[in-house]
Amino acid sequence: MENIEIEYKVMLHETDFIKVLEYFKSKYFFNHFIQTNYYYDTKDEKLSKNGVSLRIRNYETDDKFVVTLKENLKVGKLEHEFDVPSNNVNCFPDEIANIILKNNVELNELINTSQLTTERFEFKYNMCNLCFDISSYYGLKDYEIECEASSMEEAKETILSILSPYGIEFEKSKLTKLGRAKKYKPKNI
Repeated sequence: MENIEIEYKVMLHETDFIKVLEYFKSKYFFNHFIQTNYYYDTKDEKLSKNGVSLRIRNYETDDKFVVTLKENLKVGKLEHEFDVPSNNVNCFPDEIANIILKNNVELNELINTSQLTTERFEFKYNMCNLCFDISSYYGLKDYEIECEASSMEEAKETILSILSPYGIEFEKSKLTKLGRAKKYKPKNI
C-alpha cells in the first residue's frame, strides 16, 4: 500500500500531555495500543542520507508485523507499507526491496540501528487522525501529539486549536521518533 503522509507533531511536558489526553479520552472514542518500531539502515546510514527511513513495527497485542518505508517529499512523505511475517529484512515484499536497491543498498547490508516503543492513543477528530504518543527508548520517555491531515496547514491548525484553550506551551517536534531513538542510543548497544 502506498500513500502520502502529512502530519504535524509537537512535544509536550508530561503533565500537559496527560491533561489534554484525559480530556480527549473522556469525550471521544479512541483506539489504544502499544507498538515497537525497529529501525533499519546500513552502518553508514545510506538510506537516511537519501531521505529514506525504514522500519518494521510490531503490535504488542498480536504477532502482526508491518514494514514501512518512507521517502521524503516537498510536503510530507511517500509511505510504502506492507504486512510481513516477522521482524526480518529478508521477508520484504518486492516493492520495498526494489526501493532499497534503487538507493544502492543490498538487503544484507541492513542492520537494526535503533528501536523505540510507543503507547498510542488514537482519535478521529475533525477529519484528522490525532495520536497521543508516549514513547520509550533507552531509558528515556517523551510525550508527543501528532495530527495527520490532508494538508500541513490543517494539521497545524488542529493542534493549535486543541492546545490554545489550555495555554500550553509546546515545541514542534524537531526530530522524528527515528531521529530521537538514533540520537539517544547508547554507543555500547
